[in-house]
Amino acid sequence: MGQINNRRIALIPRGKKQLALDEDAYRSILSCAGVESAADIMTDAQFNIIMNTFSDLGLFQTRFGTALIPPPVAGAAPLISAGGRSIT
Repeated sequence: MGQINNRRIALIPRGKKQLALDEDAYRSILSCAGVESAADIMTDAQFNIIMNTFSDLGLFQTRFGTALIPPPVAGAAPLISAGGRSIT
């Protein structure tokens, strides 16, 4: 908890780019967290609001940054996480 670090803040513009968000959509997501830019993020709660929204749009965090979840292919077996749960 507490202050957010720059490494995590850097994930926000990277996520915007990977999701190909236009400026209005990006600003709308930021406003849900009560900030005007990624540099304004000061708390874990604000960061989590933005990253959860990105996740809802198909982006997920990895140990090495962010990645898009590929769209499901009709008839394909579901992806299984390391915990054994289906993630599709």
